[in-house]
Amino acid sequence: MNSHLGVCVIGSGRAGMIHARNFRAGIPGAELVAVADPVEEARTEAARHLDISTTFRGYEEAVADERVHAVVVVAPTVFHREIVVAAAQAGKHILCEKPMAMNSVECREMIKVTREAGVKLQIGFMRRFDESFGDA
Repeated sequence: MNSHLGVCVIGSGRAGMIHARNFRAGIPGAELVAVADPVEEARTEAARHLDISTTFRGYEEAVADERVHAVVVVAPTVFHREIVVAAAQAGKHILCEKPMAMNSVECREMIKVTREAGVKLQIGFMRRFDESFGDA
């Protein structure tokens, strides 16, 4: 069994790069192994900036790679459901940025598929713990 969790960030825009830099800086037990982005210039620049050699043009390649144990979904929201479903079916754990999906039907499907696959699904909504967002 691997001593680390190989992570691929799917989406190398502003938010994706925040996640990627955090994993690259050193999250105990995790290692950024790849970035996926359909835009060649974006993924090439991300790989250069992050000093990693593995990039994928699509999430399909990322979830098929055995070095990838978990994905961070930071693609446009319209793609969240399809990426999460594919990742879960491939046995990958998932951190999905907010909003979770386009509607509650997609959200329920994502939860169902990840439960059936026995993988973790976490939504990146850090404001949940921000006092300014709590009830007054």
